[in-house]
Amino acid sequence: MEKMKFETVDGTVRNVDKIAEMFPQVVTEVLGEDGKLKRAVKLYVLKELLSGDYVEGGECYEFTWPGKRAAIAEAAKPIRKTLRPCKEESKNWDTTENLYIEGDNLEVLKLLQESYLGKVKMIYIDPPYNTGNDGDLIACFDANIPESAIRTIAKRQPLRAVFRDSSFASAPQKINVEEIFKLFSPTTTVKVI
Repeated sequence: MEKMKFETVDGTVRNVDKIAEMFPQVVTEVLGEDGKLKRAVKLYVLKELLSGDYVEGGECYEFTWPGKRAAIAEAAKPIRKTLRPCKEESKNWDTTENLYIEGDNLEVLKLLQESYLGKVKMIYIDPPYNTGNDGDLIACFDANIPESAIRTIAKRQPLRAVFRDSSFASAPQKINVEEIFKLFSPTTTVKVI
């Protein structure tokens, strides 16, 4: 029987572990705030290994805002929460492949990360404030999305819609998505990543 974890993964520890797999020579041990040894990255050694192929300050393309560093640090912190199903409030609980989850966006995404990585086809995040729109962001990561699903998303008129490049079978289908949004939701920002 697998032992249950009651805490999400510590994102910082996971990132240091990934760096250690790729560049073991940049990882060392230091005393943490609690007085215990922990792994840490020697950034100056990593920079040397990258031979100048990194950006430190200066100009580059990125999405940024005040508080971004604090947000990244917060996203990496583990949490001690759990998801509990509400079968009474759900429709077709035994046969559906869909989940409706209510809670703090960041906490829910952290909880879903391990169990559902690579399995989620769409995430709809409703803003915590009244914007007048039905939603703030719709992210769809399924492959070969049917036009009917794209029309449904566009009709909800989100502020932003994000699709994966592999969501479309062809370039004309990708162009058609832009036309659908122009028709049903011209103010939506559509991104393909």
